[in-house]
Amino acid sequence: MVGCLLGGVLGLIVAGLLTLLFAYVLYAVGIRAGAALENAGTVIAVIASAVGAWWCGIALFRATEPTKQGYFGWLPLSIAASVAVWLVLPQFAAFPSHGTIAEREAWARLHIHQYVSLVHTVERIPLIKDSVGGVTAIAPASGVQQVTAGDMDGIMMRLVLDVVGNKGAGTLQVRCTIDGDTVFDWEPAIWTMDGTTTEIATVSNLLQRR
Repeated sequence: MVGCLLGGVLGLIVAGLLTLLFAYVLYAVGIRAGAALENAGTVIAVIASAVGAWWCGIALFRATEPTKQGYFGWLPLSIAASVAVWLVLPQFAAFPSHGTIAEREAWARLHIHQYVSLVHTVERIPLIKDSVGGVTAIAPASGVQQVTAGDMDGIMMRLVLDVVGNKGAGTLQVRCTIDGDTVFDWEPAIWTMDGTTTEIATVSNLLQRR
């Protein structure tokens, strides 16, 4: 019992350090993904505590006489390690900050909730349509802090987007909260193209609050 408790405590300490490392990696690549961090931290804590408790329990209460371990002696630890890798590894699918715009857009569509809704909103902005023509790609820009988080109205986004069309390309700094086809909050966005900066005060699908 003492060995299991000690192993659990050590496992939690290791889990905390790994979670801090994970948070640092996310910050370094400019991604703040609260849900992913919470899920990874929970998984790491459970797996590390279980493995630590099992290992310390075996270490403290093993027989004093030598015994033959055999292939099945390491089976529980192998299974636990495999499950840990399978559960935790997807959480480390980092944003491809040095990737092409197509790779960054594909990542955003997969990992950012309501990103497709944001794309549709941006595509309908008259200034952007006039500037770049038909939009061919919209992706989070590299080398800047990108933030998304859930709130009561939907997904809050603070993103810097590279927008590419058949007539040119520009950068859009957007702060909004969106859910489906409705934008619940929209702070004036900043559109930059060819060195010219323009403020976009509103969008057509912004909810009109009374």
